[in-house]
Amino acid sequence: MISINEKNGLKFLQSDLISQVNNVTHAFTTRVGGVSQGSYSSLNIYSTLEDESKYALINRQKLGETLGFNYLDLVLAKQVHGDNVYVVKESDKGSGAINHLNAIPDTDSFITNIPNIPIMLLYADCLPIIISEKNGKCIGVIHAGWKSTEKEIIKITIKKMISEFEVKVENLFIAIGIGISLKNFEIGQEVKDKLEKVSYSESCFKFKNGKIYADLIEINKSQAINCGIPKENIDYNKDLCSFENEDLFYSYRRDNKITGRHSGVIIKH
Repeated sequence: MISINEKNGLKFLQSDLISQVNNVTHAFTTRVGGVSQGSYSSLNIYSTLEDESKYALINRQKLGETLGFNYLDLVLAKQVHGDNVYVVKESDKGSGAINHLNAIPDTDSFITNIPNIPIMLLYADCLPIIISEKNGKCIGVIHAGWKSTEKEIIKITIKKMISEFEVKVENLFIAIGIGISLKNFEIGQEVKDKLEKVSYSESCFKFKNGKIYADLIEINKSQAINCGIPKENIDYNKDLCSFENEDLFYSYRRDNKITGRHSGVIIKH
């Protein structure tokens, strides 16, 4: 199960499955507990606006203090809705932590086996996905919007972790965080045709009143299972939705593009 926790005034979600891993800390942040204002209130983790970026850095610092990492060590990416998986090295520590111009370019997935480097990606409707080897040998974080999902980024990430760090697929735990849910993610026929080619479940789409809806959690889950991940190694929560639960989450669609960003963050100690 993925459930909401609260500490130091911050609300964040954690996976029971990944919480079993002794030397790993992780979280999916919400919008609750920070200092940002207006459309970005309150725990916004990223902004291109100068004033709001200052608040976002304060929020990152508060998140680091709450979870037990130095926000100056964060590694972030310039996300492009692609399928590139980047292996984070010791020399990458701090990339994008203060200035997003220094973030890792053209990347929507991080994996690493280096301790004490918090890896983070940003979201506002796209699916946040966190991965950990059951003994904490390696970790990963994925930004899975529909475009990256169509490129099967979760499968590419799993295979890269296996080849790079010599881990067994059955030893990987996956936590899928909160994005836009099935009942709110309306798509066109062209997008359905693309996603259908990479869906391995019969319950990835819904039709209602002549409209098509897609379940990004189910599609990514089916891809992970198709890659060899046991069903019991996948944690998710379909009760919450970034579009619907405005008190907890930012939404790019709902807020007409003017909104903050949550994060998925994981670190091995």
